Amino acid sequence: MSVLYVDDEPALLEIGKLFLQRSGDFVVSTCESAPDAIRLLSEASFDAIISDYQMPGMDGIQFLQHLRQHGNTIPFIIFTGKGREDVVAEALNSGADFYLQKGGNPKPQFAELSDKIRYAVARRQVEEEIRQQRDDLAVAQQEIRESEEQFRQLFESMDEGMALHELVVLEGEEPEDYRILAANPSLERILGIDRQSIIGKLSRDAYGTDEPPYLQRYARVAQTGIPDSFETYFPPLDKHFRISVYSPRKNQFATIFEDITGRIQKEEALRKSEEKFRNLVENLNEIFYVLDENATITYISRNIESIGGYPASKVIGRPYIDFVHPEDRAGRILQFRSILSGSNEPTEYRFLKADGGSVWVKTAARPILREGRVVGIQGMLTDITSLKMMEAGLRESEEQYRDLAENAPIGILTCDTEGRITYVNQRGLEILGSPGEEETRRINLLTFPSLVRIGFAEMLRKTMDSGRPIPAIEGEYCTKWGKAAYYRVHFSPILYQGTITGARIILDDISEHKKAEGALNKANKKLQLLSGITRHDILNQIMVIQGYLDLAKDVDKDPALSEFCGYVGRAAAAIQRQIEFTREYEQLGLKEPTWLSLGGLIEESDDPRLPIRHECRGISIYADPMIEKVFSNLMDNTIRHAEGATGVQIRCSKSGSALMITWEDDGPGVPDDQKGRIFERGFGKNTGLGLFLAREILGITGIAIAETGVYGEGARFEMLVPEGGYRIDA
Repeated sequence: MSVLYVDDEPALLEIGKLFLQRSGDFVVSTCESAPDAIRLLSEASFDAIISDYQMPGMDGIQFLQHLRQHGNTIPFIIFTGKGREDVVAEALNSGADFYLQKGGNPKPQFAELSDKIRYAVARRQVEEEIRQQRDDLAVAQQEIRESEEQFRQLFESMDEGMALHELVVLEGEEPEDYRILAANPSLERILGIDRQSIIGKLSRDAYGTDEPPYLQRYARVAQTGIPDSFETYFPPLDKHFRISVYSPRKNQFATIFEDITGRIQKEEALRKSEEKFRNLVENLNEIFYVLDENATITYISRNIESIGGYPASKVIGRPYIDFVHPEDRAGRILQFRSILSGSNEPTEYRFLKADGGSVWVKTAARPILREGRVVGIQGMLTDITSLKMMEAGLRESEEQYRDLAENAPIGILTCDTEGRITYVNQRGLEILGSPGEEETRRINLLTFPSLVRIGFAEMLRKTMDSGRPIPAIEGEYCTKWGKAAYYRVHFSPILYQGTITGARIILDDISEHKKAEGALNKANKKLQLLSGITRHDILNQIMVIQGYLDLAKDVDKDPALSEFCGYVGRAAAAIQRQIEFTREYEQLGLKEPTWLSLGGLIEESDDPRLPIRHECRGISIYADPMIEKVFSNLMDNTIRHAEGATGVQIRCSKSGSALMITWEDDGPGVPDDQKGRIFERGFGKNTGLGLFLAREILGITGIAIAETGVYGEGARFEMLVPEGGYRIDA
């Protein structure tokens, strides 16, 4: 099908042409204005026209009206972003076949447009065929009337083909033939046989047949006197005849021939035409119906059953109002009267189904005229239930979106590509300190001086030019109305059918957050300073204790006192480790997680006293850099407590979608009487703080740690890295 697509947006013309021609059903020509399209129509013909509504110079409806005023009935589809009811009504009243609103996903949008084109073209073809069939039927009826008039004249002047015959009957036997006794001139003309040459001959000889034509029927009339008439095809002459037979006397009969070959051929042509029309109607998605002047259904296509659940036979003969939803009946009666008076405006109502439910249908009908008098209406029904559901869903979605936007705890603004504000919610007004929406809309976001100065306008233009959102930015700003605050702003483009139509700005006042963040940073610095000073003083005192302990060992050799000094020394060492732990804990979370080589972390923890064997090369994990402390703590724990161990085995394996890292030594394990208590205290007897640090580090990045085998032979610990927290590099 050849399609002319008219739109003042070259980009839409191009994308529309691509989508339509991709199916292989259309060849699309494009124009950027209605005057250009009119000039093109004078040079070429098209099966359908698609036109935008709002175009400079001449809009889509003016274009349509121009075509209709000049007698052009080509299918015309308004395809535009304008959705006002008055525009729709004007378009349809001007003769548009469909009004389709742009918007949403282009694939289903152009698929629907393709269906509308096919339907409009098919409907227009059906209408043309129906008109042609009506014209053919009128011609046929006129020819029949003329033929009947001619027949009457021929009959009155005895111009029918007429012949007199007598049966040839042997004594006591059935008739075996009949002889032609007389024939009028018209018989000669009708049969194309010289009447003089056949008079007196038997029928076999006269007509050149093996058997006497129609002998049994003729004999029955000749012997009973009961007249007969029939229509027949006579192969020797390749003609159809209507033959009337009567008997003037016993064993004689007269035949009156009428050549009906032309009528039979016309009836066959009419039958085929009606069959073709019926097939077209029965195979349409729409339902074709006919009502008489009393609104009684006289015909309805059989596909009514697919929509209403009724067979056509159960619908024909009933008032159509029986199938209208009670709430819509008053309007339908008025509409029926309007159609009878000549209106053909499409309307919608609910059609009652056989199961008691209803479907939304759209109908377009027109009056049926017979000899200048309206005798009923005929029209089409289209099931639009799914369209109604989509419209309801769209309204609900829009209402939910508007409600969400209006009640959002953050400011939401939208603008067009020129920087003009098209929407701002209440929270946005409050954040900006604006006196009202009207005042806010006066600001152009791309040209307002202070917004240009701080780079806001540049970021806004960047997101609309690139078609990509921009990460949130933060900064201090004083609005036009004097509200100074610390703002966080996020920009994202607004797309409509693949075209950027503006931008969305998310605005939040984070002044209080910034104040709290500053106060927290100041407090943290003070705590770090205090912690550093305190840690330094405590470590100095630990050094003093350890010094005096060393001196005490040299002064007094009392074994008991030496043992006590050993306890004190070990306690001091534990305190020192704990103090050192606080230094490490201060660094926890200060650095952003990053991808770290698991093999590298393991190899950094390797110790010549207890070599590590591992199967984790080529694997990286996303973690806090301090995760190396987990591995060094595990190694320290193993060295100090796995007496007799000769090495450590580390394995990496998939556990569902996660990665399981297993640390296992070959030491003696844990005695039965200590099972279940070791993990509560830590990886070893005095490593509770080390375990705490490990859990804190792993908790930051979502890695879980568990003790799964601290008895039997060797101790075993497992770390579970969730999906997305690891990758296999090689």
